Amino acid sequence: MRPSNIARLCALLGFAIWGASSPASAETLLMPDRDLLMGTSEVVWGVTTQSNGTSFTLDFGDGSMESGMVTDQSYIAYNHTYATSGTFTATLTMGAESATVKLSVYDSALMTAYNLRNLNVNRAIENGLRFLWVAQADRASNFPNGQTTNWPTDHDVTVASFVVLSFQNNGYRLPNSNAAATGIYQKYIVQRGINYLFSHLQTRTLAVQYGGHDPCAGAGVEAAPCVGYDNDQGDQGYSDATISLALAASGAGTRTAGNFGPVNGKSYREILQRVVNSIAWGQIDGDANCTGRGGWTYGLVDSNCDNSDGSAVGWNLLAMLDAGSSGITVPSFVKPEFSTYALPDGLNSSTDLGVDGTFDYSADGNRAQADGPNLAKTAIGMQGLFYAGKSATTASVKAAIDAISRRWPTGDYSGDNWACGGVGGVGCAYPMFNVFKALKLYAVATLPGSTRVAGPGPIPAGDWYAEYVDWFLTNQNADGHWAMQFSCCGLGYDEDSTAMALVMLSPTALVPPDEATFASVGLLQGNPLDSLDLITTKVATAPGVVVARVRSATGDPIPATTVQFSVLSGPNTGASGACIPISCVSDSKGTVKWTYNGSGNVGTDRIQANVGKFKSNILKNFWSVWKPSYAAASISLTVDVDPAVTWNAVSSDGWLTVVPASGTGSGTATVSVAANALADKRTATITLGGKTITVTQDAAGMDLTVTGITGVSAIEQGGTIAATATVQNLGAALTPATSLQYFLSTDTNKDGSDLLLASVNTAAIRAGASVTLNGQLTISKTQAAGNYFVLACADSTSQVTETDESNNCASAALTVSMA
Repeated sequence: MRPSNIARLCALLGFAIWGASSPASAETLLMPDRDLLMGTSEVVWGVTTQSNGTSFTLDFGDGSMESGMVTDQSYIAYNHTYATSGTFTATLTMGAESATVKLSVYDSALMTAYNLRNLNVNRAIENGLRFLWVAQADRASNFPNGQTTNWPTDHDVTVASFVVLSFQNNGYRLPNSNAAATGIYQKYIVQRGINYLFSHLQTRTLAVQYGGHDPCAGAGVEAAPCVGYDNDQGDQGYSDATISLALAASGAGTRTAGNFGPVNGKSYREILQRVVNSIAWGQIDGDANCTGRGGWTYGLVDSNCDNSDGSAVGWNLLAMLDAGSSGITVPSFVKPEFSTYALPDGLNSSTDLGVDGTFDYSADGNRAQADGPNLAKTAIGMQGLFYAGKSATTASVKAAIDAISRRWPTGDYSGDNWACGGVGGVGCAYPMFNVFKALKLYAVATLPGSTRVAGPGPIPAGDWYAEYVDWFLTNQNADGHWAMQFSCCGLGYDEDSTAMALVMLSPTALVPPDEATFASVGLLQGNPLDSLDLITTKVATAPGVVVARVRSATGDPIPATTVQFSVLSGPNTGASGACIPISCVSDSKGTVKWTYNGSGNVGTDRIQANVGKFKSNILKNFWSVWKPSYAAASISLTVDVDPAVTWNAVSSDGWLTVVPASGTGSGTATVSVAANALADKRTATITLGGKTITVTQDAAGMDLTVTGITGVSAIEQGGTIAATATVQNLGAALTPATSLQYFLSTDTNKDGSDLLLASVNTAAIRAGASVTLNGQLTISKTQAAGNYFVLACADSTSQVTETDESNNCASAALTVSMA
């Protein structure tokens, strides 16, 4: 084991790209569109292929600008503070050339705490990406004609893989074709970073393994012995995996590599397939006595046995998961070998809580004894359980989640090794990254060990990922980088720490979805998932259900992807909802279900899902039932049809109208109901644009109340008094005939113990009208002397259905004295 290498190589994930050619003509580009905060100094920057010494102007779009001579064509940058909110267009001009960028500036005082937090996440991501742009090795001298780019560290290939991944997982990807890359990041980071990975690939002859396993899988790959690709810098047990992660996440399988050694002219898909085959060939083989069987170590080996290394296992597990999610054929023996041998040999499950649920650094085949347990290795074991197909209800998965929770958030635990200098959890890159992968794969939303309080907005208490975001927002440096402890042995490089943070801030734990597929059929409606119903009809108070489907270009499901949902327009604009899984992270089938409730109004909602910058198709929910009250009312209804389509609105009853009653193309119409003066509900329909809208209007309603009692003050036992009370109908409909009752009570509340004194019949009462009624009240000779109340109650026998049954009685004090 080489701990110094672990501390660096553990950190590196991968991503892939391909070649950028020299600009055919001069070009000026600005940074991507982004969000800014009003009153905060922000960097606006761009590049030009024109030479240093060229005059330029940078117009910030708010009436201010900078100008001068270019001194670094790869980074023309100025800090600027926007004093007002709004959308601004910044323009970088070089002679006849110019480039623009849209800047959305927000006023924090006008935002909810939850929306402000989301804005700051976006700002942190863009500032981190800008840092990685500036941190390129020989950036100025390499721009714009360099074919490759990298970041100067001890492990350039793995760091380059991870940096490129951080850009692509945040939405900056290459075309899945040989079309020229566009966009400043796509052309000069993603394209050239992948080229750098290609420049370090070498061939390896892959023969049938010791145990008879054939590693030569995939379309177009020759029979064994076949050619595989791996990294020429050594430690392929780590670095090949990070390269494969990069290529799998590129989504550019049909794109071909430039003139870089053995991969020249090969498609990204073929290159990735041959790298995956090399990783499979390097899986440890052996007989029944080999405890390392099915795992991986620092170097790729074709031997009958070797010592499986937990860190190497982690990277190669992710390589297999990502390859499978991107349509690559993983040699058939890899999963059963790992699931049968390396996984159970590395898991720990004794009754000692210090051991249970962890995963060995070196597989020892003894579940009652942990070898080098810690937070990172426990998460790797959990990733292995997912790869092996174990469900979240499996005891070993529950034990792993419990082991992570017990170590949360510091990562420190009695008996653990490689504790990352006391910050083995939140704040330490390698365990943070592995926990991020593991918990996202199983869509775990909260941890019992987290003491984080709920909020802002819908964030629940104990949300582990919210703790990650809290840390990233608090600890980002002014230039955009994060400085994190990497694992056990000191700080990581700023470049790999920043790239790792950006991957964890992205919505993607494995590979991003195929952008074109997600944009066309990423959002489905209802069930089953194989039917695509783009318009459904909903009752306005029933729940609306949509299902997001995250897929690769080859149709493979992608789990562990965070999906957000929005009602863009319609009667329920901005509605919130609930996800299954609750974390809104795609399950093993690559799906997330989202349910939201209607507001009670009719119309067409437009719903869209997004994975970071990737947006789905737009679905329509047509809410077809409106239930207004008895009062006159109107709503605006969107008519959503093709431009040439003529529509007509037809009402089934005169009290329900539509204006206008006809039109061509999309537009709006006003649906109105007259006041309902009837005591019964009424229903009518409108047929509009091929849809039927049902309107059920409430009855006008009746509401009887007693406004006062007179003639009541004192009486002797056996005496009679004349009482007067006024009954009023506060409702909007005529009441039927009913009665007014007088009661003797010990308090002002009518209940079953009160004594009925008299009952007076009333005729029907019009809306808003009142009637005064007299009653002769006789007190029994045996009634005990004392202080009482007379209650006058309208409709105490409940003959009338009222909108308010709580205001039917009035009271007056009465003293009963001895005769």
